[in-house]
Amino acid sequence: MLVKYGFIPLGTEWWHFYIPVSSDYELLDLSFSDLRKLDAKINREK
Repeated sequence: MLVKYGFIPLGTEWWHFYIPVSSDYELLDLSFSDLRKLDAKINREK
């Protein structure tokens, strides 16, 4: 599934993938608490 969306498997570790042009994506540094709040907000808006 990861390959389908553009991720490339790391040759030395089957469970790790990377995305070739990672600079195209913003780096997020969110705590689990922040993620729970965001999830709750999204679910309220559905």
